[in-house]
Amino acid sequence: MPIITDVKAKSIKPGDKPIAHGGVTGLRLEPGNARGRGKWILRYVSPVTGKRRDMGLGAYPDTGVAKAKTAAEAARATIAAGADPIDAAKAEREAEQAKQAAPARRAGGRPAALRRLHAALQQQRGKMRVEDEAQPVQR
Repeated sequence: MPIITDVKAKSIKPGDKPIAHGGVTGLRLEPGNARGRGKWILRYVSPVTGKRRDMGLGAYPDTGVAKAKTAAEAARATIAAGADPIDAAKAEREAEQAKQAAPARRAGGRPAALRRLHAALQQQRGKMRVEDEAQPVQR
């Protein structure tokens, strides 16, 4: 199977069949809504669950042919190591988010915006209690 070129990828139209890359097993370019646009999909069988999965690798032309190929090869290497690349990417994202959130937790337990909101609500509640106590009870 021939390897997809940039010229072939630019000629893809809505309604066309997906174009297989040819260099990486399971990599294909699916047509988008406009001529010359599409999305890269890698189809594989998960080594963890044994089920077929589709992994998105980006939109064409934002993600070029060479970049999609290297991303697909990296995912295939992860599969060969016995891990699911979608689960591995999700765990990596969650670890990055936790690392970014850690300084905010250490600084005071809450981000600054939440601290300001909490203080404003406490102040509002305090005013409401004072006004309630000032009103005589009517029977």
